Amino acid sequence: MILTLSDGTKVWVNAASELSYKTNFNKKERRVTLKGEAYFEVAKDAHRPFIVETNHINIQAIGTAFNVNSYHANTKVSLTEGKLKVSNEEHEIYMNAGSETEIVDKKLKTFPLVSKAEATAFKDGYFYFKNKDMQQILDELSRWYGIQIDCKIPLNSERYEGSIKRDVTLAELCNVLKDLTGYKLTIENDKLIVNR
Repeated sequence: MILTLSDGTKVWVNAASELSYKTNFNKKERRVTLKGEAYFEVAKDAHRPFIVETNHINIQAIGTAFNVNSYHANTKVSLTEGKLKVSNEEHEIYMNAGSETEIVDKKLKTFPLVSKAEATAFKDGYFYFKNKDMQQILDELSRWYGIQIDCKIPLNSERYEGSIKRDVTLAELCNVLKDLTGYKLTIENDKLIVNR
């Protein structure tokens, strides 16, 4: 879903995500709350910082583009343009374009952005699996297609790589994943059953 906020900021909200905000921002700041994942192209406004609150961190921007993934406890911020200030209860750091920040042992750690394509994949309409294990892939499918996952066998820790448009049917994606991973994926009502 793509939203344009009252200040002109564009937000791409991923599946199984919630974005809360007031319809009109106040004169001091522009604040939103995110549960899940969203990509932001923030409208420039030097007098009113744009603030994204997640379950563990706050992100402050003046005018920039970045992705926030807070589905899990380890929220990840991927900065594709501009600068950000990221803070949690214990730390505050500044990020430059081309970097990512994650919470590691309750501390904010910054790393080089490995892949801009991965940071913008859902916004651009793709599943992007780079160095992801089967559990991570299944979690993403569960959110996107709104299905439950039923693993009949333990999943291995092998990592996979690839991308595919998000407009494919679940059955089409299951066929691709079967060829890629060797797992048998069966759809029954609102469940995806994983077997060998």
